[in-house]
Order: sequence, then structure tokens, then C-alpha cells
Amino acid sequence: LALCGDAARAQTLVEDLHRKLPQDTLHNTLWLPLIRATIELPRNDGATRAIQILQAARQYEPALGFRLAWLRGRAYLQAGNTALAAAEFERILAHRGWDALSPLWSLAHLELARATALSGDVAKSRQQYEAVFALWPEADADLPVLREARQEYEKLK
Repeated sequence: LALCGDAARAQTLVEDLHRKLPQDTLHNTLWLPLIRATIELPRNDGATRAIQILQAARQYEPALGFRLAWLRGRAYLQAGNTALAAAEFERILAHRGWDALSPLWSLAHLELARATALSGDVAKSRQQYEAVFALWPEADADLPVLREARQEYEKLK
């Protein structure tokens, strides 16, 4: 719900889950911070708050695969810190074994392309966009994320 933009319903579920499972370590140290950070990200100054929320879960990161690093990278990107964003996405790409089947691995190429484009490294950005296109050769042409990626790639030419 938080990823789909329904922050109010996501927040209600987070509060309900915390109330029902106040002693659950997995939920309180990993899942709830991840959801709370996702809720914060689209808000004003949400990137800074999302980064702060995610710091507490950093030591348990591999337990959730790429989710924490990907969201933290998105938050850094939103905050304008392209170097830290790129580092998060590069870490995902370097550790595919954490979550071998995750769609976030291929999306990390896209987010790295965006981060490097914003930092001015056009060659690396183009390379990452091309990696996305190579990973999704038969994806639906009208897939919103793929349409956006193609438009962004065209602007680099």
C-alpha cells in the first residue's frame, strides 16, 4: 500500500501490526521501519526521514534482501545525494545472491542509471539503461517504468 501511494491505509496497518505484535523482533526491527520509510518518502522532507528510519535496520539488511538498500538508494536519490544513491544501487548489483530472484536487482540498474545521469556520468548512465533494456527484452512496451526509462535514455543522447 505504501509503494502504491496509499499512505493512510499503510499507516493504519503498521500501527495495527505493531499493536498486535509489540515484541516481534522481525517486524519491529525490519518490516515496520521499511514500511514507515516507504510511507515517508513521498512526503515533504520525506527522504531525510526515510534515511533516518532505515538506519536502525541496516545491521539486519541481508535478511530482507535488497529492499532496505533499494529504498535507501531511492531516498538518497530523492534527497539529491547521487553518490550515496549510486553506492546503494551498486551494492545491490554486487550482491545478487542476497535475493537472486528479486525484481529489485534489475531495478537497481535503472536507479543507478538515474543516479549517474544526475551526477553527470552520461557514459555509465547509458550503460545502466542498456543493461535494463537487455534484462527486459520482452517486457510490455507500455510498462510505465520501462516507458520512463526509454524516455530518460533518449534524453542522454
